[in-house]
Amino acid sequence: MLLRQAGRSFATGVTVTSTIVDGTPHATTINSFATVSLDPALVMVSVKRGSRLESLITEGSPLGITVLAAQQRDAAVHFAETDRPPGKEQFEGHPWEPGTYTGAPLLEGGSAWIECVVQTVVEAGDHSVVLARPVSFTASEKCGTDPLVFHGGDFTTRGEPIASAVAVQVGSQEPDHEH
Repeated sequence: MLLRQAGRSFATGVTVTSTIVDGTPHATTINSFATVSLDPALVMVSVKRGSRLESLITEGSPLGITVLAAQQRDAAVHFAETDRPPGKEQFEGHPWEPGTYTGAPLLEGGSAWIECVVQTVVEAGDHSVVLARPVSFTASEKCGTDPLVFHGGDFTTRGEPIASAVAVQVGSQEPDHEH
């Protein structure tokens, strides 16, 4: 309990992380997301063991990560509910597009979207740590899109405006930015 209380003092972004299996989409809310490495590109999400999503993720699985925007609090709450319907039905009222490279669901209206391929899944206590290789990253075209933030056990908004939209396929030459 003390660890949970201490963790509440650390602000995190909020994602809806998804996969698609045999044409059926699945997703859940995750706030334990991090960039692990830039070379090679690796990201990490932590998924509760025994959850629907965790049971579907294996090495090579497609993974879609939508970094939620401030106005997507309802999506964060919805995809965190354990009694939401499985499969496509859980996406009703939450429009999404299949990722270009993986087919994994990416929610409309996010601050950013990352498509990945799972590299490894490591059991870690009551969660599984999923390491994934990004194959595509897109930031919102809307300047000033604030991300949704989880802090103190509640959702809030904090953040700097996004200066410009960037779409990069990982492994391709990245655009030059002037600061």
